[in-house]
Amino acid sequence: MVKNQQQHKEKETKRLISFVDENKLWVDNINIDLYISQGAEQKVYLKDGSTVLKLNDAIYYACWIDNFHNLLLNNLFFPDTAYHLLGFY
Repeated sequence: MVKNQQQHKEKETKRLISFVDENKLWVDNINIDLYISQGAEQKVYLKDGSTVLKLNDAIYYACWIDNFHNLLLNNLFFPDTAYHLLGFY
């Protein structure tokens, strides 16, 4: 079952990359020298005095859509710390 999920995520990743390419959603202006910290699934970088950028690799999700749903749920339940999806790195 895990192998099937991994194969599904690999195919989904390829489709996601194509979508990001077509819609020019790549973010390439992250200053990796402003690294702050990291957790199990994301690395955190300082953007400015009040904003951080989180790079998430969705390691804990069987598919990318689950990760996006998690972001939406976080924003619904915790609007004060809502995420804004800027693009893909």
